[in-house]
Amino acid sequence: MKRILIAMTALAAVAANPAFAATESFSHTTPIQTVPFTDNFTLTAFDTSLGTLTGIEITLTTNSTAIVDVLNNTGAAQSFTDATSSVPVTATGPAGVIMSQSLVAGPFNGNAAPGTDPFPGNAANATSSVSVAAADFATYEATTSGVSLDFSVATGNGSYHGTAISGVFFGGSANVGGTTTITYTYTPSTPMPEPMNLMILGAGMAGLGFVRRRG
Repeated sequence: MKRILIAMTALAAVAANPAFAATESFSHTTPIQTVPFTDNFTLTAFDTSLGTLTGIEITLTTNSTAIVDVLNNTGAAQSFTDATSSVPVTATGPAGVIMSQSLVAGPFNGNAAPGTDPFPGNAANATSSVSVAAADFATYEATTSGVSLDFSVATGNGSYHGTAISGVFFGGSANVGGTTTITYTYTPSTPMPEPMNLMILGAGMAGLGFVRRRG
């Protein structure tokens, strides 16, 4: 009875031909440059002829060096402490998709000559991702113009701090680039490959034959 059950299960698998998940990804690279800037670009939309879309993930990977700028208007060298900068990086897409990262430098202690002195932080890599809600899948499907996204950095929206005498101010900037990737997960519309069907069918028939011989 157990062998009959196994054989029938194999045959049922061929009949049901269960679907399997597949993925397809498209990427855009923004070269490293000095902020502020905005990079508008388009990635390929999902081709609905491939199957049924079940998931969308957008990933932002950045390579950056944040900088603390110390502006000394006193006319003489001045000391400062706890100088920090945090510059926001944002990637946006259709249906309100937003990914944000902060490029941070500091805290630094030191001396600033008259004028503007940059104090670079360490090179850094960061990755963030977001999943698109199923209700918004249609926005990413079969559009001839593709999916429009943008990668932007605005220094005016950053956060800059430090301690020094009056006449010394703190700001920041960054050199940053990155890669934005969209990954579609879907159930293919094509059936199970024929060799796999035949393999399962053969196993099922062999099992039934073995049971008959024993009977």
